[in-house]
Amino acid sequence: MTDPNRGQLKKRLQKGETVIGPFVIVPSCALVETLGYAGMDFCILDSEHGPLSMETCMDLVIAAQGAGVAPIIRVGANDERLILRALDIGSEGVQVPQINVKADAERVVHSAKYAPIGERGLSIFTRAGNYFKEGGSGGGKSHTGRQNDETAVVVHIEGKRGLDNLDEIMAADQRVHLINGTFLSLSPHRHVFQNLAKKYGDRMMMPPISELGFCGLATGAAMAGLRPIVDLSTGSFIYE
Repeated sequence: MTDPNRGQLKKRLQKGETVIGPFVIVPSCALVETLGYAGMDFCILDSEHGPLSMETCMDLVIAAQGAGVAPIIRVGANDERLILRALDIGSEGVQVPQINVKADAERVVHSAKYAPIGERGLSIFTRAGNYFKEGGSGGGKSHTGRQNDETAVVVHIEGKRGLDNLDEIMAADQRVHLINGTFLSLSPHRHVFQNLAKKYGDRMMMPPISELGFCGLATGAAMAGLRPIVDLSTGSFIYE
């Protein structure tokens, strides 16, 4: 897997740039490919909801990267095996649902990152490892180092319990960023994000509601005025 654009999504996020992309639940390479021509920066391949298998996701990852779209795989659970497989097929990151306490977030990082950050299982005979083409290295950097640098790890806060424990989740890593999404920001509960903005200041990536532009929740709204966006439904954190 030689993709000159790999890691660019994370670099853009780290710079505070706006990135735009939808959820994908339809198993269609042609659909994913059109996202690149439509100017999307990333797509979230949702294997939690819908029919996407890991085999299908691999084909969609290849199609996305061929069109210049960074593929993020939403796994079905905070499960080490699911996270490992999603990354080994060459995705540029994972999104993990139902994060409710600090330990949940730490478990995600533990599963997604190689030592010394985490304990992700190692195989370089995978698409992520370029099928051992470079003997485990790429451009002078080891496979593990490259993956740790380039892989985006996103945890998804979905319910009241997660919000109640937000302080400890945010304290899990100072590189965590809070991302606003369309559902809560446009709902009667948007005051939750307004209160969080007062508390977390520049760690919260949330514009005024009037700055949001969207083309429909069903297609994964295109957002305007936001800084990094990796989840377009409720709210997420990125572990860089």
